[in-house]
Amino acid sequence: MTRLHLPGSPGAAIHNALALLPAAVLDAIGLTADTLYAIANPRQRIKLGLIESAKLDAALIALGHAPLFLPLYTEQRHMTLTQLGGEPQHTPADLRDRLTAAVSALGDLADEITGAKCPGGDGGAAITLAEAKALLTQAERLQTILTHLRRDVHAKCPSATNTGSRQ
Repeated sequence: MTRLHLPGSPGAAIHNALALLPAAVLDAIGLTADTLYAIANPRQRIKLGLIESAKLDAALIALGHAPLFLPLYTEQRHMTLTQLGGEPQHTPADLRDRLTAAVSALGDLADEITGAKCPGGDGGAAITLAEAKALLTQAERLQTILTHLRRDVHAKCPSATNTGSRQ
């Protein structure tokens, strides 16, 4: 008996995937139609795992279809973040953009240092309190950008470590 599934539900995504994927493709990714029908049955306690849904999405994409499970995952992540009270603490950025920001911040810090140590500056060759605050502000800005860069790298390659050696 065919069960109705709410649009946008995992069960609907499974049934749509079954309609789009030939049995040979399911077999190639280690799944069967029977297993997927059992998972889609709300009376069963079997759940579709993250790995299986990623395999199904990859098979769909390989055949020229849009992924069905990634949008569900994205929506669930968004709903959970909202329930937890907001946005993520860090959103990874393109590494080149982050590098450009770091170089710019380093240039701003260099300008502050040059101005602060200038013999013709406010405090002569010494650093005034205002110059020290400006230096610390620019240094903190650079530190924040570098911290975000480190998080970006870890987001793109979670197994990366700071061992100091190139691997």
